Amino acid sequence: MGGETCWNETTDTTMAQFIYSTIIQQIKNSDTIPGETDLFTEINSSLHSSFVVKDTESKKNISDAIQKSGAGLRGNLSQFLSTPLKSDKDEIDKAIKDTFENMVYQMGYSLNYSTVVPTFYKIIDPQSVPLHRQLVGVIRRILKNGKTMLVDAGVTTGKNGGALYYGTFVADDLTLLPEVRSEFESILREKTDNSYIIIADSIASIVSSAPADTKRCKYMIVMNFTSDDNAASRLESRIGVIADQFGVKNSTMIKRSFTAGFSSLFQLQFAVDIDAHALGSVIMALVDDDPELEDIVTTSGSLLVLEKIAKKK
Repeated sequence: MGGETCWNETTDTTMAQFIYSTIIQQIKNSDTIPGETDLFTEINSSLHSSFVVKDTESKKNISDAIQKSGAGLRGNLSQFLSTPLKSDKDEIDKAIKDTFENMVYQMGYSLNYSTVVPTFYKIIDPQSVPLHRQLVGVIRRILKNGKTMLVDAGVTTGKNGGALYYGTFVADDLTLLPEVRSEFESILREKTDNSYIIIADSIASIVSSAPADTKRCKYMIVMNFTSDDNAASRLESRIGVIADQFGVKNSTMIKRSFTAGFSSLFQLQFAVDIDAHALGSVIMALVDDDPELEDIVTTSGSLLVLEKIAKKK
């Protein structure tokens, strides 16, 4: 895990409204499956290609429907659209087309797959997380809580437990997510010959998100906690306070949309270089001197440390 921990990368700064998260586990070894970087690069590429096709099909279906509806309406109104308004035919056609397009988008029938952004991480084993000897007890406790959360979600641990991965898909339309899940599961099964499976998944709403930074750190911190909206808001606001001190980037606060799924009610994600900054110091600076936040995060909360699987150049 040596080398540079952050790198410049082009990112999509569009604010997403929903996030679909998955826990993936390798359940058997296979000599025919490439290493994790190659594997998830292939999966990402296949997903992108699939979403492009679906996006094209969706736009074509909408365009065909608008064209047919417009032609039908013009036919029904032909007696009213004759001379002396014949010279306005182009303007009338455009007005009809624009009206139908607006109706389709307002009613949510347009599925924009190009907004879906998948990202994959490896879940770091708690024993491999660098702690720098600061507040080791606190971090070990919430890392242990994170491991318990994974077990509760269905992860196999111990000698028979394979490598764990974390996938996220952000989108601006909730109705896209079932299809995203189905497509990802199909590609994962095809690429790994059932050697990797989705253990658990969850859908959440994005409450707030900082503008994406083009310099992405390879570590992503995932803090799971349950609180009321006010405490969650106070915790999220602290990110901006400590950002310069620890180089915290790309923070996102999410709230689970349904009771089903793994993790707690809220989840705060942010990128930080834990090789350069002690994770314990970052967490304690985040909760500051707020007793409620400290209890929510360091006693009842759980922590996962993820390492981004960089795409092959």
